[in-house]
Amino acid sequence: MTSSDAPPPAPFPPGLQADAKARKQLLRQQARLKRDALPQDARQAAAQAITAHVLALLPRLPGRIDRFGRRSRGVGLYSPLGSEVDTRPLQVALTRRCYPFALPRVMGGAPNYALSFAMVDARTPLSLSPLGIAEPDSALAQDAGCHHRLLALFVPCLAYSGQGGRLGYGRGYYDRLLAHFGGHIIGLAYASQKTSELICEPHDVPLHGIVTEQGLEVPPQSPLRLLDEAR
Repeated sequence: MTSSDAPPPAPFPPGLQADAKARKQLLRQQARLKRDALPQDARQAAAQAITAHVLALLPRLPGRIDRFGRRSRGVGLYSPLGSEVDTRPLQVALTRRCYPFALPRVMGGAPNYALSFAMVDARTPLSLSPLGIAEPDSALAQDAGCHHRLLALFVPCLAYSGQGGRLGYGRGYYDRLLAHFGGHIIGLAYASQKTSELICEPHDVPLHGIVTEQGLEVPPQSPLRLLDEAR
């Protein structure tokens, strides 16, 4: 079952929803401080290990047909911001293997920004988006809006849970994108970002898997569970 097949979650009562938002905001602050405190050499080593784990995972991911009847191809990554898991080693490795990947671009204007993906490789010039994140140059971006045809999206996390919960920055950019994405949704994180305190709200789209420096972690209800059991 993909994210687009999942039944809509029951709405939170207003009081509980307000409490959940306040608790998530506190958890964001704590998670960011914890992630920022990781030494730079530890982050670099983790990025190399995560690259190796993702390269081993890609041939094992089940293929899919997109909503237009086309076979999925390539994956979506992200340009790292601050202490996020650095995807640049993975971008270089995929380029060397001629494996297609895409990076997000910010579309629209404030406050209604949205994410759209464009195919790139490690040599594609990048420029800063309105959010201060490196993105494909608009004049050179290929196949814009291609995320509907991607096999998987690898997304950043401030924290994650063993049940597939993902804590982002609270702006909803990925939530809106993932709600309509039919492929595999996989978080990239450091193992130390795992938490049992994460609260999932109705709009939160669960991760199908999380890749850390320790390997692939698959939540119990994930469509990738059989893949994990076959290891």
